[in-house]
Amino acid sequence: MTKNMPGKQGQDPKAAFGKTEENNQQEQMVEAEIASTEEVEETEKEFFLSDDPAERLAQVADFLAERYEDAPTAVQLTQWKAQHNDIFVITIAEKTYIYRYLKRLEWMRMQTEEQFIKMSPMETEEYVFDKCLLYPHISPLDKPKLPAGLISTLSDQIRLNSMFLNPEALAQMTIKL
Repeated sequence: MTKNMPGKQGQDPKAAFGKTEENNQQEQMVEAEIASTEEVEETEKEFFLSDDPAERLAQVADFLAERYEDAPTAVQLTQWKAQHNDIFVITIAEKTYIYRYLKRLEWMRMQTEEQFIKMSPMETEEYVFDKCLLYPHISPLDKPKLPAGLISTLSDQIRLNSMFLNPEALAQMTIKL
């Protein structure tokens, strides 16, 4: 059963309710704005990471697989996590890096063995970078092609996640009882 619409037979129903061309354009603009908002919300959902560690690891593996042919699998990430306790993911200039923290024994070795004591600060940064970067593999031949500050920046992040923290930042995190 069909309902009769107000207006003349064969007349556009929108016209029967007083819809003008201007109203149609406004309606289309509102619909476009709603669609745009939904796209933004959908984009924001893509970057939401689960609170569950196993699910978050799978999300990161999926993210990497969509962007890089040589991306580590969820199995590889799980193995690294088991081997190193914590692994960290950072994206710098649209390139994603996975690294681990520097372990206490490695740090002690760097402080006591002569080969490390003789290193310049830049050589130390590069050693930490080489030791802790898990992905991507960067060959010695490719290092000169990297952006100038990348090794320093990642080395700083590795040190930060190895608990070498700024004393001022620590003071702000400390609570006196």
